[in-house]
Amino acid sequence: VNTKYLVSAFCDDDSFDTDMGYRGTNQFWFGIQAPDARNYGMEVNNQINEIVTTNLLTPQADFKVYNCTIIGAGTSSTNVTGGRNAAIILRPYVAMKVYNSIFTDFNERGIELDTRQGVNAAVSVTNDYTQFHNTLWFGFVTGSGSGNVNNSITNLSRNTVASNYWSDVSLTNLIVNPLLASISRTNDISNRLDPRPLAGSPANSNAATTPGNLTAASYQGAFSSGRGNWAADWTALNEYSILTAAGGINPLTVQATTTPAPNPVTLTITPNGANVDIACTSQSGYSYQLESTLTLSPAAWGNEGAAQTGTGSTLTFTVSATGANYFRVVAN
Repeated sequence: VNTKYLVSAFCDDDSFDTDMGYRGTNQFWFGIQAPDARNYGMEVNNQINEIVTTNLLTPQADFKVYNCTIIGAGTSSTNVTGGRNAAIILRPYVAMKVYNSIFTDFNERGIELDTRQGVNAAVSVTNDYTQFHNTLWFGFVTGSGSGNVNNSITNLSRNTVASNYWSDVSLTNLIVNPLLASISRTNDISNRLDPRPLAGSPANSNAATTPGNLTAASYQGAFSSGRGNWAADWTALNEYSILTAAGGINPLTVQATTTPAPNPVTLTITPNGANVDIACTSQSGYSYQLESTLTLSPAAWGNEGAAQTGTGSTLTFTVSATGANYFRVVAN
């Protein structure tokens, strides 16, 4: 499954949770958590949650996320419900690739490695399965409910091998304030949620190139600076007056294009001395291949000569009258 424009707001558990070998390409994810710390921003499993996996189980969860913004329960949250409010928990062997994204305002660490299973989730880091590129991280505390903000690499990684995501400068994962316009979890009219980065935000200048099959986005996070609030007008956050409508743009619906099936082919067979002429109707944009077989049970169809290109007019194939008993034309 490939997705665009997903909002996960105030869930009772993780904002985004994947498992069972999920694969897909995703762009423009936005998540915000309630102030009672409803667990992780992203829980990423290779297979079933918390199954004992001492070996890599296939199919391996291998998916991509571009332009994601996830806001945690808040650094000052003290009523922790459902577990630690870390940005991400990695299970063993999961292969997630995250690009051009923002993680901020969490009541715990940045990345937690699950050690409760048969193998430490560090394998997802050391084998280069899970990757982060061009991401921004800010607003993490030391210990759930402590309120002690600590944006160091040691704290974000809890001094595990996950520290490589920030210490390897080639990955361009920065611990820096993304300067979002407004983080709010209530419908206070004077201070509504606006997850767009401000004009001076580092999110406006550090993005990597977006693949050609996705929407071009020269910024980090789910929203662009100054405009591009695609979550306005149609989400529950907007309906409950939590999200500002400023800069609202509706995501465009893109219809998938498919090639229609060719029209049915009409065959005409005419004797021609020791041969037969097999004529068929055709359409431009399709090719036509004559095939033959000696018996229909079981049928063993083989090509008769080369395929012909459809012209919109009649095509003619000339073959020996003694080589086969049955003929068909396959249009592609």
